[in-house]
Amino acid sequence: MEAYRQFTENVSLSSWNKKHFPLHIALGITYIAFGFMNYYKNNENIFYATIWLIGGLVFIIMAIVQKNRAGRYYVELNDNGIDANLSAFKSIKIKWNEINLIEIKPLSIVIKISDDLKEELSLSVWNYASVIEIKTKLKEFAYTKGIEIR
Repeated sequence: MEAYRQFTENVSLSSWNKKHFPLHIALGITYIAFGFMNYYKNNENIFYATIWLIGGLVFIIMAIVQKNRAGRYYVELNDNGIDANLSAFKSIKIKWNEINLIEIKPLSIVIKISDDLKEELSLSVWNYASVIEIKTKLKEFAYTKGIEIR
């Protein structure tokens, strides 16, 4: 069976788009500029200047974090097994012959390896159409490998 791979760059991550990166950087720079202007205009009260500066830094930092995050997560199904990277801290590689049962839930897939060992693939970073496609491909692979699905 042909390998299947779904990246998060094929879908939107919480309405993030790589085209928005320059916009967020420009907004951050604008906020920082307003912060400096507010500081020089109101020397006695730097509270508002600080708020503008913090807002600008938050825009720039979040733009960089989102750009680095987009396209990093994936689910791959191939003849060897399941390979998934679903968060910054969790990566899963499971061979088909190790899997006893696959339990499909609305936004996750629970893979039981033994009676007490299981792995959960959270599909919350994908949109609904991609979740359905991932589940369909997983069912096809599991059927050809003879793995029980619930």
